[in-house]
Amino acid sequence: MTNNTENRLNPIFTALNGIDDSIISESVKPRKAPVRLAVIIAAAAAFALVTGASANLLIKDKILVDKKPAFELNLEITKVNIPTAEELEDWGATLGENGLWSRNALPSEVFAEFGISPLMSEKFTEIPSEILIDIDDNCLQLKKCMFQSLTTGKTISCSVLVRTGEKFGLTAGTDSETDPKVITLKNGEKALLYKYNSGLSGGDNVLAKFSSGGLYYEIKADNSSFEEMEQILDELLV
Repeated sequence: MTNNTENRLNPIFTALNGIDDSIISESVKPRKAPVRLAVIIAAAAAFALVTGASANLLIKDKILVDKKPAFELNLEITKVNIPTAEELEDWGATLGENGLWSRNALPSEVFAEFGISPLMSEKFTEIPSEILIDIDDNCLQLKKCMFQSLTTGKTISCSVLVRTGEKFGLTAGTDSETDPKVITLKNGEKALLYKYNSGLSGGDNVLAKFSSGGLYYEIKADNSSFEEMEQILDELLV
């Protein structure tokens, strides 16, 4: 494979766009720290080596509310199948100018191609859609996976992020003008819910951000309420 192909397969993952262009969830790789902080980190790393503690404990994946830490996400390093550029093209994926691959398919077909099993439930039906595929050295993200809730009738757009390497940290949150809501899910994890207005749907959309089974999710429901989103999350068995 040429260097150009490798670069195309591994676009720099600078921002987690989530599900809507108006929402920004920043994916950050560790930056150089000030000298004093660097000394602390080095000491902690040395302690981890001596005690056998995991160096992953130094990386915190977190959710912010009003730019302040609200709760931590539990993201696990997960082994996935990463096809080569040739394999992706043979599979029917197309590489866009933005460096992302895309494939028109059911979400389950794309999940199977990468060997992952995100949240799914018999209370939802899959919708074929143009799913965006973002591949990086330390993470894989599948965006715009579409479902319909059989209970609420709402169309759901789901983004799934899989941490695949050590050098990855995720900070996500909201600057929404409306008050967000933090709830506890069935799996004991917390989720951030907030509303924002979209000119495309013509009403309030609700976005949920949370982790489950070591993966990170952003789930959007158009023209919905907090109560409807909570029902959707409950039916996803989280």
